[in-house]
Amino acid sequence: MKYITTFLGILAIAIVTIINFYPNEVKDFIDEHILKKEYIIAKANDYYLDNNYAYFQNYTDDVSNKEELINYIYYVINTGSEYADGECTKEYTNCIKDLNEIANDEAKHKLKNLQRIITRNRQENS
Repeated sequence: MKYITTFLGILAIAIVTIINFYPNEVKDFIDEHILKKEYIIAKANDYYLDNNYAYFQNYTDDVSNKEELINYIYYVINTGSEYADGECTKEYTNCIKDLNEIANDEAKHKLKNLQRIITRNRQENS
């Protein structure tokens, strides 16, 4: 019984240490191997325009700043998708704050302009 308790104690310390020093690697391992989580990138539909502008560009990688976040939103709206699974990098600590700012009234003009550009271009290309 003494050996089992010692073994379980050492195992618990090892697990806590690994989680403490490698939290992202542990999360990625659990997502990929245990939960079998798959990330879905919005797929373009028939109306998708492969246009990039000075202000908006199609962006599909992990988001690391506000400009990339706006470009990712443009990509999702441009694809016509109702769902997108994007991630912010761990270095981008203001991701949620910036997303909320874009969604709030003070920044809605950006989203409206984004939708107008996409709608106008689709009409021109139809």
